[in-house]
Formats: sequence, C-alpha cells, structure tokens
Amino acid sequence: MRLSFAILLAAAVLLASTHCSFGQAGLSKENWDKNSPGVKLEARELGRTQISGHTVVMYNLYASGMSAGQQYTLWQWNIGGDPQPAASAVLNTDGKVVSSLADPAHHVQEDPVNIRAFGGRGQPLRFGLVSDDGQLQAFARVIPFPIQTSNGACHLSAEMEAPNYAAVAFVGSGFLPGEQLTVKTHSENEGGENKAVAAPDGTSRNLVLPFVKGKASGEIKFEIRASGCTIALEIPWGQGSYQLQ
Repeated sequence: MRLSFAILLAAAVLLASTHCSFGQAGLSKENWDKNSPGVKLEARELGRTQISGHTVVMYNLYASGMSAGQQYTLWQWNIGGDPQPAASAVLNTDGKVVSSLADPAHHVQEDPVNIRAFGGRGQPLRFGLVSDDGQLQAFARVIPFPIQTSNGACHLSAEMEAPNYAAVAFVGSGFLPGEQLTVKTHSENEGGENKAVAAPDGTSRNLVLPFVKGKASGEIKFEIRASGCTIALEIPWGQGSYQLQ
C-alpha cells in the first residue's frame, strides 16, 4: 500500500513505501533524540522540484552503527503533534533505509523509503529509526528552508518549535568556548536583555516565546553580542506568519 500525506501543520511529508506493519508500540517525546551509543541517522537530500507553486524536497535516510539484519520502524514527529510511525523498514548494505531489499534472483528491485517534503522557513523535519526489539534507535533532523545569517565566523539560525512560530529556537555558533554573551530579544512592545555563556563548542541555543498578550501577530528580533561579532535575525510570528515555500 502507499502511505498518504502526513500533515505537518500546513506542510506535508510523503513516505513512499510498500510495507506498513509496525513492530514498535510507541515512541514518546521524552525518548526522542536519545540516540543509542554509536549509531547515527542522516537525511541526504536528493533534489528539489516545484509542485503547484511550492518547493518539494526529496530525501533518503541512511543509518550507521545499526544492523542490516534487523527490522525497524521509521517514525516522524511533526510540529504541533506527537511522534507517529511512518513505515516499516530495513537497511541495505549501504545503510540506506528501505522498505524491502533487492532480490535479483527473483527479479525484485530494492524499494527505498523516499521522503518528499514541503514546508515553511525554519521548519524542521524530524525522523527516528527504532529497531522492533527496542534495542537500537537513532534520530535525524533536517531543515529544508533555513532561516540563517552570518557575520564573520559567527552564525545564527532560527528554528520553528511550535506552530506559527509560537516558540522559536535561535541557535548561534562560532563564539569562543565559554565566553560571555549578551542576548537581546524584542517582540512588539516587549523585550529585554540577558547574559548567556557559550557552550564548550562555541554554540548558544535560546528558546524564545515571542507572543505578546493582545496581539495576533508580530515580529521577533533576536540579537547576540559576542566579543568578536554582533549577529541578529528578525522573523514574523502569529497569524499569517507561516508560509509554504
């Protein structure tokens, strides 16, 4: 059978697969992103095309550190929803996530799990691959249409964490490990300035809730000042802010 579109707010993900029985009873939000030791899941972009005026991005998933001899369930977690099983899967010898392996002796071709997705700016696609015995799990996150800017060695991106940008993660990098940062936020008539400390890898992640009481929409400006740079992004939130690309 073919899997139908899975609604991702106003976006959609189509997983092309021919086998749809699931061995995992459930995958909670709390267990998401908790990779098993030594495993990795990666989304590799295949290309982009236009459908009805919107950009559709195509991906295949590849796993490393996971056995090709096991049965897996592929999960997706859409913004505003709960993790959901999307397809039963196995791995080929290259680690590609497929619905069924090739069997040349019986003239059977490999059936890859092809992902076709469209969405909004800064909107993540989140996938999990879990073995049906529950012993292995790996997760991948990719943003087809990033919101980002750079200033010298510093980089800042904005990631949607709730529908209509009700929560936005601003992720900075390129700072000195452990250096003091000044973080400024301003949304309509509200804002403030705080101090932060860069992580040992020179990054800083800040979750901002931009909604203002009495306002249906607005813009959030986020700025980080470091010793070597000042970097900022401004994005809309609320009613009318979400647009398919």
